[in-house]
Amino acid sequence: MATIGRYVTRLKGGGAGHRFLDLYEFRKADPPAPAVRVGLWLVAIVLIGGGLAIGWLPGPGGFIAVFGLAIVAMEFRFMAVILDRMERLGRDAWAWLRGKKKPARRDSPKSPD
Repeated sequence: MATIGRYVTRLKGGGAGHRFLDLYEFRKADPPAPAVRVGLWLVAIVLIGGGLAIGWLPGPGGFIAVFGLAIVAMEFRFMAVILDRMERLGRDAWAWLRGKKKPARRDSPKSPD
């Protein structure tokens, strides 16, 4: 249980936009015991499956699957990168909705003449 506590503390303390990749690197530097690894995979499968099964219901159903994906991100670098991008996009969208940030422009900047 102490191992899972370390992961949660590391995830909470990580910087926005790179916390999942940091957790992936942290876990690869100090891998858990095989029993803990199997337990985490079982929890991830239950969370993802349960989140998808009840995601259509009102409430946090689909959000539960995100916790399962976070556990998967500890195993696979590509998933950690995807979740970091999703976090950045979510934070930018929230800031834009609150009026604190202008949407990013997709066109090239004008050259000074």
